[in-house]
Amino acid sequence: MLDTFAMKALSIKEPWISLIAKRKKTIETRTWKTNYRGTLVLVGSKKPEGPYSGKAACFVRLIDCRPMTKDDEEAAKCELYGGAWAWVLEHIRLAPQARIRGRLGIYPAIGICADCEEDYPFNFCFFGDQTRCQKCNERLLKEGKVFGRADGDDVLKLLKEVTGD
Repeated sequence: MLDTFAMKALSIKEPWISLIAKRKKTIETRTWKTNYRGTLVLVGSKKPEGPYSGKAACFVRLIDCRPMTKDDEEAAKCELYGGAWAWVLEHIRLAPQARIRGRLGIYPAIGICADCEEDYPFNFCFFGDQTRCQKCNERLLKEGKVFGRADGDDVLKLLKEVTGD
């Protein structure tokens, strides 16, 4: 059920995740291709340790996946290697540093609530504090400690900012 509402995620190791979050790396390389195109939240792998270890780092839009060429080396921050696929990223935006359960491949982003440790679907449309589950955000809302739900125009504006559409 959580998977239904979670956005897609991809885990990336240091130093690559930090370079992408700083917009210094716009091609991620993998030894496998994907047909997925659209918004992803990039999550820092737990090892090696770094500023994004186990956390959401940034939102990106994956616009292409094609065999890597020599011309991709600068944007990928690595040399061409056998079997490499170039995952072309654009519209890179920092994400709230929510803890995310990492997995291999492209996977549903399942967050770990900062308050109650419960799993929740991480999504850029989530209201309140994106590092907390809906139940904890609603409790904090009642206590006047977070902002309420955004109206439709606010959600559309946020969607445009994150996806670039």
